[in-house]
Amino acid sequence: MIKIFLYSLFVFVFINNLSAQRRQNVTINVLGTTPLLGVKYDTRILKEQNNGFGLTAGVGSIELLDDGGDYEASLSFGTNYLFGNGRHQLLIGANIAFVFSRFYPLDSKPKNITRTMFIPDIGYRFSPTKKGFTGQLTWNPLKSNLDRESAYQYFGIGLGYSWK
Repeated sequence: MIKIFLYSLFVFVFINNLSAQRRQNVTINVLGTTPLLGVKYDTRILKEQNNGFGLTAGVGSIELLDDGGDYEASLSFGTNYLFGNGRHQLLIGANIAFVFSRFYPLDSKPKNITRTMFIPDIGYRFSPTKKGFTGQLTWNPLKSNLDRESAYQYFGIGLGYSWK
């Protein structure tokens, strides 16, 4: 858990330095690209724009999504594009989530499992022109490498704060 936290902190600091004077936001997400519950950071690549290409990084917990896991956390990275000027935008993105699980079987030592999930998102984002409340509603068809049948489709919601 310490390694995940330190790695996430490094990524956050790197992206924060990269994104000086760019549109940035932090959201708390339910479902979406941080499976189940998480926090996500998003920044635009070009300065002084409220739309266009962006990068995201997030951490989350998915303990309630899979049965049998005593500990599960996710670390997600992605890119997205916002279409539209002003405060109302269409969001299209591609994300990869690394899910870290630790299982405690009764008959053996604990097992650490890492799996990847590809999580596209298509949805609506409300983003202020200066700073303030931001929100988004996305459709996220998820594909996991756990097995061939692990595919889910769900809607995600994110609420947070945006600034330049």
